[in-house]
Amino acid sequence: MSQVTTSRLEIIQGLVDEAAISCNRSVELATPAISVICASPQLGAIDRPRADSILNKKPPREPIPWMLEHGIMEAEGPVALPPNEEFGMLARLVYPLRKDKELYGHLWIINEPPLSPAEMDQLHPITQRLARALHNHQISAESLLNSRRQATRRLLSDLPGALEDAHQDGYLPPGSPLYVRVFSFASNAHIDGIERAATPHRNPFLLAADPKAPHRLIAIEPSPSDDATAFVTRAAHSAGTPPIATGSAHITGSIASAAERARFAADVARLTGQDTLSWEDAGAWRLLLHWPLEPATVKELCPAVTDLISNQVSDIFWTTLLAYLNNSRNTKATASQLFIHRATLHYRLERAWELLGAEFEENGWEATALHLSLKLHGALQHRQV
Repeated sequence: MSQVTTSRLEIIQGLVDEAAISCNRSVELATPAISVICASPQLGAIDRPRADSILNKKPPREPIPWMLEHGIMEAEGPVALPPNEEFGMLARLVYPLRKDKELYGHLWIINEPPLSPAEMDQLHPITQRLARALHNHQISAESLLNSRRQATRRLLSDLPGALEDAHQDGYLPPGSPLYVRVFSFASNAHIDGIERAATPHRNPFLLAADPKAPHRLIAIEPSPSDDATAFVTRAAHSAGTPPIATGSAHITGSIASAAERARFAADVARLTGQDTLSWEDAGAWRLLLHWPLEPATVKELCPAVTDLISNQVSDIFWTTLLAYLNNSRNTKATASQLFIHRATLHYRLERAWELLGAEFEENGWEATALHLSLKLHGALQHRQV
């Protein structure tokens, strides 16, 4: 399927080059949203917007409202745009590319000197072929996108034969260890666009919107690799919405279980202000898998912590106790970290134990629950700040 899509793109590029040669000037093909699909080699006159489009692989946004005022979205035939000194634009001829009245894109031609009627007649059949090619490409890309989505969902559901099918379809390389990577975003505004951007390429990973969370992308890729991270980061930055946290987990058995661990690692990374966190490096946080990372969990893990973290008690006691537990109860390391005298440390710890009860100082499980509770409370407090 990927080879079919690549072939379509080659056909489209060939038609764009043919149009440029036919009129002996630069030609650019863009989507209806005025995003560049491809362009011809530079021929003839050039202006600043065209140069910016070549350098940045996207046209400048400032002239777009002015261009839309000329009816390029509604037009059935070519639209002549006059020069615009404000934007440094030469005149352009814009061909709407339609099939069965559906708009699939525009062919942008620098129109200086103006094309003659005979030259425009020569372009007409090329634009018709381009419209058909764009129509066919969209069908192929949509089919491939749906196929990749289905493959990802089958893997995430641990369906029998899903991994073998992904290998045979060329979506994942056989014989390599795999891991799951989850990209968390502030919203789902650009999730679909990033997912679609990956579709035409022969990437060595599967990437799809996370079926359990609309604001996330989930990738399954071979290890060791950072291809998915590099692609998503590049695409997300282009869209102006970089991921706010990333989590990963190696697949050692169930892919669905690895995905849950990767989602949790992404949640912890977001909570603790880290860009990325792997399940393997999550440490004590892993004990909170399947627990919601919210204030209610703090007290559910350790009800006795309520008095210690109360607004009526200084934060200095619970923060000191947390540092002490984080340092494996090493008083020297804790005092050094907090820049306090050991006598001060002992006073604070004694006060904390008084509020909690002596059993938390000795009982293994109670002490572990206390540590997790304070760890979560500390992260939640820091996030609020």
